[in-house]
Amino acid sequence: MKTTRVYSRKKAYVVYALLDTRKPGVFRYGHWVFTHEPFYIGKGTSERPMDHLKHTYRSPKVAKINRIRAAGLEPAICLKRTRLTEKQALRLEVVLIARIGRADQKKGPLTNLTDGGEGGKNLVVSAHTRSLMRANMRRKFRSQAAREVHGQAISTAIKSRSQHADAKWRRNLSAANTRRFASQAARDEISRLSRKGKAKESKASKLRCGRLGAEAAARKMAQRSEKEKASIRLKKQLTWMRRCPNPQTTRMPQVRGAGKC
Repeated sequence: MKTTRVYSRKKAYVVYALLDTRKPGVFRYGHWVFTHEPFYIGKGTSERPMDHLKHTYRSPKVAKINRIRAAGLEPAICLKRTRLTEKQALRLEVVLIARIGRADQKKGPLTNLTDGGEGGKNLVVSAHTRSLMRANMRRKFRSQAAREVHGQAISTAIKSRSQHADAKWRRNLSAANTRRFASQAARDEISRLSRKGKAKESKASKLRCGRLGAEAAARKMAQRSEKEKASIRLKKQLTWMRRCPNPQTTRMPQVRGAGKC
């Protein structure tokens, strides 16, 4: 029996149940009804319901899936709610697990190891299981080469994910710009505003440069000695007298930072 992908592929949360196809019938838990006995409740997006069928680690859920496959069948996926927010999906997951009951607590058939909602809430892990997990991790990363390979794999996965996100962002930006500048009127308006902005920027730049130049000249004059200041004032006065047609009736301009003549 093949598992059919019957869930939504949109980016929205779903709450689903894995069903034991060896046990058909009507299974009622309050107002929730299943056509086969449920053995796992989960929430996720996209391919998450199908991911459970690829797991190979040791857990009650995987052991149940292996027993179903040994009987020549495949688990069924039943969507209970679709297009939920994450908060709604977490809340419904908790409700369903509490209503159906967990097998490790001897309250129902579910192989879930937590109450749902927060991932690790009420997780039951025996001391023997923890010791096996520690031994497995030590054996897996015993050598320096194994640790380096593992670190490189994580780094590669993070880089590829960020590159994929950047490519998607660039595609979305390109599509948005294409829609924004689709008409000739929009392009003409952007061109006009660009020319206007450049003209304003050029004028502001000239004013800024003139102000900065005057301030720099004043600072430089303030650093000179009195003898140098007097020499500069004399040169400016002689230059003004040569250029001015009538020095007796024309007022000499004051030089900033030079003091009185």
